[in-house]
Amino acid sequence: MQENQIIIFRPDDETYNVLMRRAVEYAILSVPFTVNRMSIDNLAQRIENIAKGKLAEYLFLEYCEENGINIDTKECTTPFYQVDKRDFLFSNFECDIKNNYFWDNKLHSSVKKLIIKFPALIPNRHRDDQWDKRTKSYFNRKVMFVFTFMQAGYLVDGNRQGGVVEVILSKEQGECLKRLIKHYNGCPIEKEPYTPDSFWGEFGQLKFTIRNISPLYITAYATQEHFNIFLDIGGKDVSTNYQNHPFLNWYDRTRTGAKFLDGSIFTKIKNAACPIMLLPSFRELLDKLGYPRDEAF
Repeated sequence: MQENQIIIFRPDDETYNVLMRRAVEYAILSVPFTVNRMSIDNLAQRIENIAKGKLAEYLFLEYCEENGINIDTKECTTPFYQVDKRDFLFSNFECDIKNNYFWDNKLHSSVKKLIIKFPALIPNRHRDDQWDKRTKSYFNRKVMFVFTFMQAGYLVDGNRQGGVVEVILSKEQGECLKRLIKHYNGCPIEKEPYTPDSFWGEFGQLKFTIRNISPLYITAYATQEHFNIFLDIGGKDVSTNYQNHPFLNWYDRTRTGAKFLDGSIFTKIKNAACPIMLLPSFRELLDKLGYPRDEAF
């Protein structure tokens, strides 16, 4: 893909706030049934991470709705106590959104010039991780990954400033969630444990602060035609795949993971990865399917 094919979607503030609230609500409801893959001790931070991923998904779906792009989420949607199989169905594809948050160092003449150098990352820590799902069809369709990005804040002298959302838990709310986490142990279940209404009746008022409002940058996609160019990057033993091609010093190898573009994106885990510029753009796919250009493009 090329720089001028990046789609920038920025809804109005009211819509953004509604979607953020939905994302935080989902994160709080689902955290007792979600594995703590990153081993995060801070409960509020765990909730914030889930909410950040959900926000990107909701923004993408909102973009599609506002622009008449025919996607289906009904078959993919599962309740808060179960794991989603896919994020949405589109054409003859079953699709997952892979979003990463980045930190801009303000040295680039435009955000697009930074984004076009970003990696497409799919977690590949072990068997049955998200990369392994490329070989599994849940809906008898081809598998597609769509890569999006959002800005979390800025890098100032190598330090991150900003953030996406801050979730505020009272002592009682924290204890309520910890009891549920201990009981369900981060494992999805088949039968509804309680209704959302009964949960919120006990939990009380939801409190959070939006720290940064970022557009959603919709970039490339990958299907089975492109999976062969994904190579492992990151983890404790950082590889050298793509390290100097197509960009010189694309990422630094550190003891704790791979640091892309001087820290704009950092990953502690092993991912199947490739530069998004080597993949076709999502806008290109929309063109092929006959969707009109939109103002956000």
